Amino acid sequence: MTERIGKWDVFEVRFDGPCSGNPFKDVELLAEFSKGNRTQRVAGFYDGDGTYVVRFMPDSEGAWTFRTQSATAVLDGRQGRFECVAPSAANHGPVTVERHHHFRYADGSFYSCIGTTCYAWIHHGEEMARQTLSSLEAS
Repeated sequence: MTERIGKWDVFEVRFDGPCSGNPFKDVELLAEFSKGNRTQRVAGFYDGDGTYVVRFMPDSEGAWTFRTQSATAVLDGRQGRFECVAPSAANHGPVTVERHHHFRYADGSFYSCIGTTCYAWIHHGEEMARQTLSSLEAS
């Protein structure tokens, strides 16, 4: 059965590999993701305890395949596939710049960036922190 990943969700694949020496520096892992005649190369990383990870965000629906590349034999030539399906209603995709001064999600919906500071929280009680987080969550 082929794994299904929503458009703009994160596909993650994990591999066991060497943990001796310094795998953060000594082992390189790349993966090439393909859909039709389009390919994208993504760097993998060492996640500790002999585990290597590659993460990829598909930006179009359909069948995707991947194949790893590494000088480390156990990580080289690993392959797989997944099906990218329609995004969930809450997933609008990554934010991009629109006309130099505005932001939009990849699906075209408007993105409003609002920030705040919380440095004075140490002087307020837990109820104020709860109210603040609740209001930010609703905005």
